[in-house]
Amino acid sequence: MEIKSPAVWGAVVFAVSAFLLTGMGWYKVHKNVAADPRYAALMGKEFTTTTDLVLMKFKDDRETICLYPFGSSSEVPDKKDLKEKFPFDYYGNTILGILPAQSVFKLVDAAEEGTKTLSSIHYRAIISKSGNPQFVGWRIDPTGIAEVVPFPEVPKFQSKYAHE
Repeated sequence: MEIKSPAVWGAVVFAVSAFLLTGMGWYKVHKNVAADPRYAALMGKEFTTTTDLVLMKFKDDRETICLYPFGSSSEVPDKKDLKEKFPFDYYGNTILGILPAQSVFKLVDAAEEGTKTLSSIHYRAIISKSGNPQFVGWRIDPTGIAEVVPFPEVPKFQSKYAHE
């Protein structure tokens, strides 16, 4: 069957696009949930790190500074793989430094991020105290040290990485 009408082609392209973007869950979600009662109670709370953690930027998001445990994935280096000078490239990601144990960060925001079918909560925080003073004032995403839970559950920080 051959489709000759441009209007029919336009309708087909529109229908396929709508299906791919919504039906398959590719539709992006970014919704601020800081005022939601489930997350509002956490805003303004301070958490203290219990171990050294990696500060990094992933290659697909060069703006967000993330906080992760050493070796927690193939994209996060083990402590033994660190170089002496920061920042440095690690498989396309940028390792910015080590946030020392006993550093403090304060939660300032929460957002549902991901796709229509697979989203999770991401926190934003400000580092308020650190043994390495250059990090004080940095805005970070500490979600990498929280439990992985589906939305709308409230992710809590794993005690081996941080506590209130």
